[in-house]
Amino acid sequence: REREREREREREREREREREREREREREREREREMNETYCLIYSLSLSLSLSLSL
Repeated sequence: REREREREREREREREREREREREREREREREREMNETYCLIYSLSLSLSLSLSL
């Protein structure tokens, strides 16, 4: 009986670690999106600047 409770607690800790890893992956994806948006913005600004300078 005691061992069964211990195994249940261990499974619960494992689920918690898995949720934490999932949250970390989600934060990582969010950082990636922000980086991509920033890159696209900088790229389009520099493109429009070089176009306007060439006119």
